[in-house]
Amino acid sequence: MNTDNKLIRFFRNTGPARFLVPAGLFIIIFGIIMFLLSPNDMIETEAIVTNSDISYNINNEVENNLDITFEVDGVIHNNTLSLSDTTISVGDKIKIYYSESDPNVISNMKDSNLVGIILIVAGAVLIVGGIYSAVKNIKKDKALDYNGPVEEGREFKTETKTEEEAKKNQEYYFRYVGKGVKMAFILEDKDRNPVYEARMTKFNLIGPCIYEFTNHEYGTKTEHKIGHTTTSEYNNELFSTNSYFKFDGTNCWDYFHSKGLRVQTDFTSKLPKLVYNVSNRGSFIGRVETSSMYVHEEDEENHKINIPNKYYYRAWIDENNIENVFLLMFILTQVEQPLAR
Repeated sequence: MNTDNKLIRFFRNTGPARFLVPAGLFIIIFGIIMFLLSPNDMIETEAIVTNSDISYNINNEVENNLDITFEVDGVIHNNTLSLSDTTISVGDKIKIYYSESDPNVISNMKDSNLVGIILIVAGAVLIVGGIYSAVKNIKKDKALDYNGPVEEGREFKTETKTEEEAKKNQEYYFRYVGKGVKMAFILEDKDRNPVYEARMTKFNLIGPCIYEFTNHEYGTKTEHKIGHTTTSEYNNELFSTNSYFKFDGTNCWDYFHSKGLRVQTDFTSKLPKLVYNVSNRGSFIGRVETSSMYVHEEDEENHKINIPNKYYYRAWIDENNIENVFLLMFILTQVEQPLAR
């Protein structure tokens, strides 16, 4: 695996952990402080309500602000207490707890350490959840280092090729040809003859859209349900972005991997273009490069400004794997992460 992909994987796999673990530590520290500052010598007594004022707090929740009076060892103490019970009124007697060492410290709970304990437990849950997520993601990615499923006891490692070797394959051009909300993408050869395409035949605002995939070489058509894209990220980090859609009800990346396909992203060698090296069960099958909308070289030469766009690609593909590499390019058009999984 190249350095680019190691870095990508690290950030993506540890994204939840790098958010949850620090948050959990902060909550635990805050909980410990509350626990240590809370008195543990609370004694039950009865107080009389001398005034009641119902209001709303900053969270727009109703509160009953009470003035109370109670006696400790013959000494009368006055204090205030806010409760959610709005039925309590002047003259009512309520149960409270005061600190034996300082009767001015009161609570409506005997165990005032409870909040601190809850925070400590919540922080620990966040830390465990973050670590579990990272371990799960790392194990899943390690499995992707082999282009299984394992067949006949063999494990297949990803094969890569140099740019010169990769471009010995036939070159194809992938571009957007949709109109309005109905997206469409076509793969052409150098003579602009259609080779493969995917066209939306039915747009659904809720639920999956319907696409028709056409293999022009064999004249076959296949209908697929393409769900709407879901994207999550942590701290606005590019590398930790996780974006996918459902391909016939399955996560598009899981579907891609289930076919034995793997991809390594090279995001440094041809900036601002991204390069994707694709393999099928360990054997190199194609190289994909992002392109401007002038995907054919002769068109690009006539335009000075050529900005890479996720809807346009040039690809050098093994002739037996056109469908598989097309699938990758289609996925890249739908997701919001330029760094493929």
